Amino acid sequence: MTKQRAILMGSVAVLLLAGVAFAHEGADHKGAEHKVVGTVSTVDATHLNVTTQDGRAVGLVFDKDTRFLRGKDKVAPESLTAGERVVVTYVEDNGAMKAQEVRLSGKSDKGK
Repeated sequence: MTKQRAILMGSVAVLLLAGVAFAHEGADHKGAEHKVVGTVSTVDATHLNVTTQDGRAVGLVFDKDTRFLRGKDKVAPESLTAGERVVVTYVEDNGAMKAQEVRLSGKSDKGK
């Protein structure tokens, strides 16, 4: 009887954990912050493309509310150029990755 009870309790635990995992998979993470680290491949007035170390291309959008920093100093978005290392904090907004903050490396990787 004890062995049957242990099997039953184990089965119930597995089902409960599976339910939690599936519920989390479909959860809406709107507003959750994410980060991407890499090198700027292209940039224009409202878009930024970053290539990660594993070669993945990530496209992000930015606007007037996006903060651009080099160290602790604020910099203009226009100072961002292809070849620079960046860490971008973004949120997913209506299917787009919207940059909230772009941290530029101390130096540009251009010319290396």
